[in-house]
Amino acid sequence: MARRLDRVNDLMREVVAEIIARELKDPRLQADLISVTEVHTSADLQHARVWVSVMGTEDQRLAVVTALNHSSRFIQRQLRPHLNLKSIPQLRFERDDRIEQDRRILDLLNRIRRDGMPEIADLPATDADLAPADPAPNDPSHSDPASPDADNQAPP
Repeated sequence: MARRLDRVNDLMREVVAEIIARELKDPRLQADLISVTEVHTSADLQHARVWVSVMGTEDQRLAVVTALNHSSRFIQRQLRPHLNLKSIPQLRFERDDRIEQDRRILDLLNRIRRDGMPEIADLPATDADLAPADPAPNDPSHSDPASPDADNQAPP
């Protein structure tokens, strides 16, 4: 069954990309900026999550995903002749930011290659780096003094 699902997912990814590029007329959808990156169909073939990568601003990305979810019924109807299934899965579009993340990583690597490795002191600190680590939740030696039973615990 897993092999069949993989074939259905691949075919849906290709056909949905074609439908977006050729048949949707929504002005929020500029096909040259949208890539269908992945499709995951449920085992019962009733639902499918479609991941799309959108190049553009944050507002454009949100608008594209919203427009695609609004057009999902039309896309499902257009899928019917291409899929040999009893029922066409209900589509839900989600944003895939992996391409953007990959681009940022490549930019950082290129900057390191060009400028050399920065010193540790030159790297920006984040709030997560500055915050103390949380003690283990079940460790009695690290009790929260604000908790009601803090007085009842044995000292460390």
